[in-house]
Parts: sequence; C-alpha cells; structure tokens
Amino acid sequence: MAKIFNILIASVGLSSLAALTMFGVVQAHPAVTSETANDKEVAHMTYEGGISSVAFSPDGQYVVSGSSDGTARVWEAATGQEVARMAQDGGVRSVAFSPDGKYVVSGSGGLDYGTARVWEATTGNEIARMTHDGRVRSVAFSPDGKYVVSGSADGTARVWEAATGNEIARMASAGNNDQINWVNSVAFSPDGKYVASGGADSTARVWEAATGREIAQEIHDSCEYSVAYSPNGQYVVSGSLDGTARVWEAATGNEVARMVHGGAVYSVAFSPDGQYVISGGCDKLGDFDCIEGTARVWETTTGREIARMAHHDYVEPVAFSSDGRYVVSGGCDDSEKISDAIIDCITSTVRVWEAATGREIARMTLEDYVNSVAFSLDGTYVVSGACEEAEYSNGFKCIKGTARVWEVVDMDKQRRIMINIALASLSIAVVLVVFRLVRASWITFNEKKAASTTVDKL
Repeated sequence: MAKIFNILIASVGLSSLAALTMFGVVQAHPAVTSETANDKEVAHMTYEGGISSVAFSPDGQYVVSGSSDGTARVWEAATGQEVARMAQDGGVRSVAFSPDGKYVVSGSGGLDYGTARVWEATTGNEIARMTHDGRVRSVAFSPDGKYVVSGSADGTARVWEAATGNEIARMASAGNNDQINWVNSVAFSPDGKYVASGGADSTARVWEAATGREIAQEIHDSCEYSVAYSPNGQYVVSGSLDGTARVWEAATGNEVARMVHGGAVYSVAFSPDGQYVISGGCDKLGDFDCIEGTARVWETTTGREIARMAHHDYVEPVAFSSDGRYVVSGGCDDSEKISDAIIDCITSTVRVWEAATGREIARMTLEDYVNSVAFSLDGTYVVSGACEEAEYSNGFKCIKGTARVWEVVDMDKQRRIMINIALASLSIAVVLVVFRLVRASWITFNEKKAASTTVDKL
C-alpha cells in the first residue's frame, strides 16, 4: 500500500509528507510526543561575559546574541560558526533581527552613556548609530523594518530611522532621578504606528511612534519590567516587580485582566493568536532570594490561569512557539548564598512545556543564570543565553557566558511517526473503500439475481 501511494504521489511531484499534509491526513505542525521530544545541544557560542539577549533570524539559519563583554555576534544556528562580530562600548543588553533578517539592532552602554546601533547581519558593518545619555536596555525593529525603538536608563524611549539613525520621536517617562525613570522594555505595535514602553517609574505607556505623543498608560505598584503587544494591536500586557501581569487596552489604558504571581513578574508575552499570555516570575520570596518560581499561561481577556510550570527558583525569560502550542522558560533551580547581598544560582534549566496543560516536553540543564530564550520559527529549536561562570571578589561579575541552540524535537523521528500513522490511516481508508465497493457489488449481484428469478417465474 505504501509503495502504491508513493508511486501515485511521486507522479505529481509531491513528497509523501507534503501530500499527506495537503490531503489533511496529517497536520503540518504535529504535536510533540514523549517519543519525539529532545534536548540535544546543536551548537554553542562562548563569550567572556554573560549573555543578556538572544534571537533567531526569521529564516532560522542564524542567531544573534549580545553579551556584557561588549560584543554582539551573529552565528550559524546549525554549527555555532561565527558570521559577524560587532564590538561596542559597554555591555550589550538587547539585540534583535530586522523582519527581513538582513540587519541586527543592538543596545548597549554604561552608567551615563548608551547607543542603539544597526548593523549588517552577515558582515557586521555598522549602518546607523543612535545615542542616549544612559545605557540602552531594550531595542526593537518596527514591523516594516524602517524604524528602531530604543529604551534607555536616561528615562527616554526614542524612535529612529533604521537606515540613517535620524531621531523621529522622543518619549520621556516620569521620575525623580536617573534610577527611578529607567525604560526597561519597548515594543512596536503590529501596525508600527505605536510604541509601548515600561519603566522603573512603575508605569507602562503607549505612545504615537511618529510624534511621541502619549496615548495611554497603566500604573503598577512597582518597577515595570516587560511589555508586549497583542498580535491584533488591541491590548498590551505588562509585567512588574509588584507581582502582577496586567492586560490593558492599548487605546485607553483600561485594565482588562490582572494575573498575580505574588513575588515579581520579569517577563511577559502573547501567544501568536492573542488568546493567551505567558508570564515568568517569582511566586514566593525568602529572606534574600526567590524560593519558588513559575511560568504561567493565562487567558488574555479573563486572567484565568490555564497552566502553571514550576521551577525551584525564579523564572525570568519566557516565550511562545510560533504555533502557540508550546512555551519555553528559563529559570534558576538551585542557588546558594554567597554573602548577605549576593545569591548565586548554581544550576539553571531551560524547559519546553505544552502550553495548554503545562506538561514538560524537554529540559536543558545549565550552570548559573539564564537570561534569554527564544524559539525558532518552526518550533524545532530553542536558543538560550546565560552566564555560566561568575566571580564575586568585588561584587558579581560574569566571566563566561554561553549562547546555545537546542533541538527540542527530533524531526527525523517525528516525520517517520507522522508518515507511518498517515499510511496506516490511508490503508484503513482504502480497506473501507474496497469493502464498500465489494458490498455494493454484492448488493447489485443479488438484486440482478432476484430480478432474473422473477422473470423466469413469469
């Protein structure tokens, strides 16, 4: 049966998997099972400082990672081979690819200076430089790739032309001093007309990108750490050290839902369809550190908890897969007290979970802190950025960081299982068709026989 099927499909130029997908026998993005889940490391890149930010290129071929050693690097996801290195003044806090994958933006700096820079991804040539008066903590491209938004410790979020570095708009947050008004997170709306920002002044805001005019705000009870736009642009989710993640209307600031962790929320994101939110944070604080952390999936408009995924310690980075079925979280799972002021994370894990149930799919173990995670577009791979070796002689200093790519789905095994299931289903379908044909023939034969008998009697 399989041979006949393959011959028929080959005659019209389709692969077995493509044909089965086209005919609806098998899904294009099947569920990960215990048999196909994986945690194999594919490639890694080592730095002389912690990795603060990682991202896949849109086609999944490359990774960009930014480090406290003052470099952003582009490298091949499959091999770890370095493609381009971009050196900067001060540690790199945030990196992102342009929507077409041709460019990279990085944010870096020190206590009283900072830059957002656009680079050519495959050469490392600098295209544009945008200057702040404090460290740049967050950067993002507009959906059309023409603009960049940067958020800085100088208390401003700014929109720039990506090709020239010309400033388009400047948005200033409130605050009494340089520390209180840091801008920690920025994001463009899906249509590129607006910017969301979140800062240490406990306020998340929406601004008009072309003018810098404030549109709406949501006030938290403590430092605002992360913001994200819903895919339809209707909502913003913000996560805060007050222990809440809040969904609110981007046009009005009206709160729609509030989700409570209890300790702090460090990272938030929407699912691709906008129906759900994931948050990562600390649920229970000890005397000096977090003693219980979770990543949680919530219903966007109600705040109802859908799934809870536990780490031993805090959870910082979280992300959805592109089909929304899975989430990835990075968290500390074992820590020790170095001094009254320093808690050292000994072991961290990056884990992939089923978004609807919280079932763990894969686990990757690292040393020290995980700062950033991301899925590849096809959901097959995860990239993580971490500090894996630190010294404490004069406070905390990360002296070794790694960015690693992991295969979370064994695609060869997945394809074999898919094809075997599909062929078995096809075989059953053919048997049913043959049975129906035989049954119809038998009925027709009996009807003709009965008719012949009637004629003979007449």
